[in-house]
Amino acid sequence: MESSPAVRFRFRSVDLDDRDVGWLQEVIDRESTLKDAAISACAHFGWTRHNGLAPMAACSTMFRR
Repeated sequence: MESSPAVRFRFRSVDLDDRDVGWLQEVIDRESTLKDAAISACAHFGWTRHNGLAPMAACSTMFRR
C-alpha cells in the first residue's frame, strides 16, 4: 500500500504536500510578480473568499513565509 505524501502545511482548508510546495515554487520563480503567482495559485487550488474573489493578500503573505 502506497502512503500519501506528508502534509507540509495547510492553507485555506487545503493540505499542501511537497509536490504542491514544489509547484508553488515553480510558479513563484516563473511569474514576474507575487501578485501574478498568487493569481495562478488561487486558480490552481480553487482558493476563493466568501465573495468569490481570490484571496490575493492572504496568498501573497503565505508565499513570504
